[in-house]
Amino acid sequence: MENSAKALLIAGSILLFVLLSTFMMYVFAKTRNHTSDIYDLMFSADTDSFNQKFLKYEDKTLKIQDVVSIINQAKDYNRKGKFPVLLKVTAESGIIDGTSETNLLSDNIKIDDINNILKNNIEKEYKCTISYAENSNLVETIKIENNS
Repeated sequence: MENSAKALLIAGSILLFVLLSTFMMYVFAKTRNHTSDIYDLMFSADTDSFNQKFLKYEDKTLKIQDVVSIINQAKDYNRKGKFPVLLKVTAESGIIDGTSETNLLSDNIKIDDINNILKNNIEKEYKCTISYAENSNLVETIKIENNS
């Protein structure tokens, strides 16, 4: 009789352990799904905020001041490294003669160079074309060209 009472107590303890373990796994799975949803929502908000900085220039007639703003924003994001941006300026845009696209985003460009860009291109109009990365909705490439 004593052994059967101990056996029932052990069986009840095992059953209680299995029930508690199952409940804990259920709670963990639900919490993980909500956490994943929150991270996705936060990334989506970061993506939207990042894209809006550049989308406001798309399909509009731009002046050189807008182009310099785009260049500075792209440099800033590339420096941070979170969402790198590739900036393409066509050769016929004439923003900087003989300067490659990557030099526009370098930190070596001086304030005098920017002032010369502004003075030499004050009357020109530009257009901005944006393309997105294939695996995300992030702005990946910004192409600036003459609006002819």
